[in-house]
Amino acid sequence: MSGAGPEPSDPAGRVIGIDAAGKRGWAAVLVDEAGFVDAEVGTLETVIAWAEPISVIAVDIPIDVTDVMSQRVGMTGVTD
Repeated sequence: MSGAGPEPSDPAGRVIGIDAAGKRGWAAVLVDEAGFVDAEVGTLETVIAWAEPISVIAVDIPIDVTDVMSQRVGMTGVTD
């Protein structure tokens, strides 16, 4: 991981994937057409600024499937 950020290339192919990193903030992985570029940990604002220019930001958001299923059962009475 580098603190200065990766060397910018064509933003059209640059994607950053972000996931929670506990007390350290957010873990970000930057990829481009060639594959892995670099990774960084920090606040959401700092990891996005570090990765720019980028065309896509993908954030892992947990979805509680059990909650979705209980809503479906409540609405339809169907339990599959």
